[in-house]
Amino acid sequence: MERFTFNAGGLVLNCYTYVGSATVICTHD
Repeated sequence: MERFTFNAGGLVLNCYTYVGSATVICTHD
């Protein structure tokens, strides 16, 4: 599982994706 954070205009998203999958799931606090 690949994990990464994404900052979208001050909103920090915690995202993860499974290897070999095109699905990326993001959550935010």
